[in-house]
Amino acid sequence: SPDGNRIASIAGSSSLTLSIWNRASNTVVSVATGNDIYSHPGLRFSADGRFLTYAVYPTTADVSTNQVYLYDSQTGSNILVSHNANSVAVGGDGTSDGPDISADGRFVIYRSAASDLVAGVTNTVASDFLYDTVTGSNTILSAGINGQAFPSNRSQPPMFSGDGHTVVFGSWGNDLMADDFNQFNGVFAYAFLYAAIAGSNGTPTINWPASADHTYRVEFKDHLSDPDWLPLFGTVTIIGNRGYFTDSTLTSGHRFYQVLLDN
Repeated sequence: SPDGNRIASIAGSSSLTLSIWNRASNTVVSVATGNDIYSHPGLRFSADGRFLTYAVYPTTADVSTNQVYLYDSQTGSNILVSHNANSVAVGGDGTSDGPDISADGRFVIYRSAASDLVAGVTNTVASDFLYDTVTGSNTILSAGINGQAFPSNRSQPPMFSGDGHTVVFGSWGNDLMADDFNQFNGVFAYAFLYAAIAGSNGTPTINWPASADHTYRVEFKDHLSDPDWLPLFGTVTIIGNRGYFTDSTLTSGHRFYQVLLDN
């Protein structure tokens, strides 16, 4: 782990065991067992060492290939990351590996050849995906720009920057951006727009990285389980390279916000 307190290791012969040694308490916790556990790349801790992501071919009858999981050392539980879009308990129908995790532990990125991770997307090559622990859903990262959701060629396992705000990956796809026709492996960066919230007299103001060349809108939910995001009406102000929006309609309680780029 980044602080050096937890060490993940793999041991065994025919059946392997993934364990975490806590140096402070001198205890060892068994995380998973499998026919194969992928450690290069993989076995990535979140910044605080709470979460560990890994890829394993489990020793269970209902799984036919290796999958990506997320282990929570606080609860002692494993979450199937590379799950079928219709069931969080069913693994994808293709090989998933090479996971990495954002510093805050919210996002897991990985490579997969599965064709059933995202509803309506029939992936045909090894592509890169993002799993959101808040929504429990997967999104394809290495998507083509010409209307199809999957790229024209395979991608390599992705990696997060240290602050978790940027993803870097390699891909042979020639349709991830305009004018890329060389048919060779290229390196791509995918930047996340992280919003921040500041309050004044109980009135929240959301701010985020912004450009004067674009327009933005802000939506909200009172509960993450609500089915729809609702629009907030008001003025987005851009100062320098930050956008600002004040939610004057919130009178009590709390809200969740998302910022969308219109153009």
